[in-house]
Amino acid sequence: MNASLRQVLLRAGISAAVVIAASPSAHALEKCKAKIDKKTGIIYVDAGGIAGPLLWGAYSGAEENPFFNDATCIAGDIAKACQIQDPSSLGSKTPPAGCSIYLDDGVSTPCSVWLPSCTPGVRLSDEQGLVDGAHLAPDSIGSANVADGSLTGADVQDGSLTGTDIQSGSITGTQIADGSITGADISDGTITGTDIAASTITGSNVSDGSLTGADLAAGSIGSNEVADESLTGSDIEDGSLTGSDVQDESLTGADIQDGSIGSSDVDDTQVQLRLSSGCAAGSGIAGVADDGTVTCSPFSATTTTYGGGSTPTSSIAFLTTFASASVTSGQQVQVTASKAFGSTNVGGGQNLRIYPCYHLSGDPGPPSTLGNGIFDLRVPQDTRVTFSVSGTFPSLATGQYEFGMCGYENGLVGPSSWNSNDQGYVSVVVM
Repeated sequence: MNASLRQVLLRAGISAAVVIAASPSAHALEKCKAKIDKKTGIIYVDAGGIAGPLLWGAYSGAEENPFFNDATCIAGDIAKACQIQDPSSLGSKTPPAGCSIYLDDGVSTPCSVWLPSCTPGVRLSDEQGLVDGAHLAPDSIGSANVADGSLTGADVQDGSLTGTDIQSGSITGTQIADGSITGADISDGTITGTDIAASTITGSNVSDGSLTGADLAAGSIGSNEVADESLTGSDIEDGSLTGSDVQDESLTGADIQDGSIGSSDVDDTQVQLRLSSGCAAGSGIAGVADDGTVTCSPFSATTTTYGGGSTPTSSIAFLTTFASASVTSGQQVQVTASKAFGSTNVGGGQNLRIYPCYHLSGDPGPPSTLGNGIFDLRVPQDTRVTFSVSGTFPSLATGQYEFGMCGYENGLVGPSSWNSNDQGYVSVVVM
């Protein structure tokens, strides 16, 4: 080989060496080893090149278990004599079913180590905690591998079972001990009406106060869901029922307890309440409020007069004697007047019209009447009867008045047909 060729090859070799030296190799766990202590049977694991938290598993992809003594057995990037479980337990001496331990630090390339003198196979023991998820492959145990009755609540880790772990219809009431499930075990909204068999829940299954309106769907409780006489007033919140909640004609008097409805239960703008009191002697009720309270007004005067009065003519005038009374503005005047009228004429008395009436004392004009009057009163010849009028004058001005019966004979031409009259009485009460 000539010198030039040797020189070219030498330069190429140096360049390749530089490239190889400059290219970083992929980082991997190294010096992975495991052994079983011959005296104690405890499994120990060693590894190097550790760049993250070192975990182990019974198969590839299941490296999820920390070492029992990882705080002391791992220093820097070296793991030395790491134990897979508490050395006081059988688990520390029981190899995985495949006799291999898989290591992963989440950064480096994982590795696995074979346990010498190990026989592959499922590891079973009565010691609690020996066989756990770290020793079992996914789906390796099914219902056919579990003896009936061999699992109790103590064998199931809290929170390890969810709805997706339970086959539909696989659990019935006979699998659930009385009182073992409370509200804290049931997620909101997971149980609906379709999950509850008809008549399976009665009042004894529901704690007092545990159900409120927010727990019941609108319209979910009707009369068929409520036993007769099972509800009393103490079961219904004050103000929670209105008229729209009661079916028309569904309540009768027999449904309302005697004395249970008082004045506070009645709308006094629609129903007049009982009068709260009367008025003292010498006064009368002048008004009644919606709530039954009364306004009393003293009687300022009670006057009665009697006498012959006058005979009806063709013009309206007092037919009885009149009773005089003093009236103050705002007072009312009740008038009652009666008189005997008769006739000896052939054809009797005809067309008499009478009214309650009044005028101011000394007023020469015609009296004022109340209402439309009583018209066309008649009596046969040689007959006498008593006619009466009464009325209340509600709003007279302050003054001295004269009250009585007024009237006239309608259509009269000539002497009055009422020619056999007698005494009359007038009573006035000013309130």
